[in-house]
Amino acid sequence: MFIYIPNKTEERIIVMDTEYSEQHLIQFSSLMLQKTSFNRDIYQLVGSSNVYIVPDKPISHFTTKYTGLTNSFIRENGVSKEDFHKFIQEFLSDVNSDVVIVAHGIRNDLKVLRNVGIDFQCKVDCTLEMSKKILGKETDLRLVDIAADAGLILNFAHHSYSDAIATLAVYSFLKTIEAEANKKWNS
Repeated sequence: MFIYIPNKTEERIIVMDTEYSEQHLIQFSSLMLQKTSFNRDIYQLVGSSNVYIVPDKPISHFTTKYTGLTNSFIRENGVSKEDFHKFIQEFLSDVNSDVVIVAHGIRNDLKVLRNVGIDFQCKVDCTLEMSKKILGKETDLRLVDIAADAGLILNFAHHSYSDAIATLAVYSFLKTIEAEANKKWNS
């Protein structure tokens, strides 16, 4: 998969999303993109992850209703917090100054990850904050609403892998609008 993301200097982009129940991480998903050699505004998907984590406490009914994730599903398909830490340490070994991490509402994602002892030390872009600035929006800032503005219909909102894909589409949409606006200003 290739995607257009203009005017980025970073060689790699990691788009991520988390789902959690009462601040307990239950799902982490990411998409890793690498700048192509044939066009500096085109990124190629080079990796992805989707990990379910067994929380310390049962998933709340609200979270199950919101995400569709159940306690039995997480128990059957999830990994322990210790195994997740091993996975994320390997994942983080690739994160450096040439990487930007993108998420919708990234402060929440980073807070949940910090609660399990994970801290990213790199550049971040937040599509929620970008939407406020680039689209001039103060309302309808949910990922599903901004994705709809970009022409994308989300069938599985609040599943972190689907949300990561939607965030990537929204990021490309917002960066394209930003690039077009900059062209107008510089003309």
